[in-house]
Amino acid sequence: MSLTDSQPQAVLLIDDDAISRELLTLLLDAEGFSVSVSASGALALEHLRELRDLGVLPAIILADVQMPGIAGVELAAALRAACPGAVLLSMSASKPRPVVVAAYDGFLIKPFSIRQFLAEVSRTESAVLSIAPVDADATGLGGEYTHSEDEILDPAIRAKFSAAMSAQQLKELYAFCLSDARERIRRMRLLASQGDAEGVRKEAHAIRGSCSMLGASEIARIAAGLEEFASRSCSPAEMEDAIQKLMVACERLACIL
Repeated sequence: MSLTDSQPQAVLLIDDDAISRELLTLLLDAEGFSVSVSASGALALEHLRELRDLGVLPAIILADVQMPGIAGVELAAALRAACPGAVLLSMSASKPRPVVVAAYDGFLIKPFSIRQFLAEVSRTESAVLSIAPVDADATGLGGEYTHSEDEILDPAIRAKFSAAMSAQQLKELYAFCLSDARERIRRMRLLASQGDAEGVRKEAHAIRGSCSMLGASEIARIAAGLEEFASRSCSPAEMEDAIQKLMVACERLACIL
């Protein structure tokens, strides 16, 4: 089935992050896809059983591969059994192990554009979609930090969402993102005080993924560094210093919105 067919192509989106689900649904809806969402692998499999009974299984499944619960290779196997004809795409804010990537038909690194998504579908789907070559969107996650507004909030990504929703909706979306990041930072501080570096790493990974999708480049970049930092041995004091830098980045974003 191609995008030129009379019926919209169905996509099942699986992601435990609410912001990522909302943003990706918005992008896919705007492109003409029919989108259903699940917040976990277990919920997705339950949803697929319901869809199978109705005879309306999705043509494409897009799943985050670093979620709690059933995920990765295990989720890929279960999805293929439940929906064998679907194009199965994985996504994550950081590249997972090769064995996980190999279990899916394609992989997308967050944040990705709708054109990158279409290109990956085109590469794996039997039908050929008519789309132009894709250049990767700049995320601003690398390089030296400067205190310019464009380094804090990616203007290209912000412009895309400004064109797709009202100013009030966009304001509420950014507010939700900041609220989520602040709550995760609160949890990270508690985890750091308990010496739970793995817990801190998971929270930083979640912040990185959602903020990357929204174009909150500085927060995403610092969260990525904290995720890496937490994977190595460090003291609670060192962890708290890195978390404080992340909180300051949140306040900088709040000031420009």
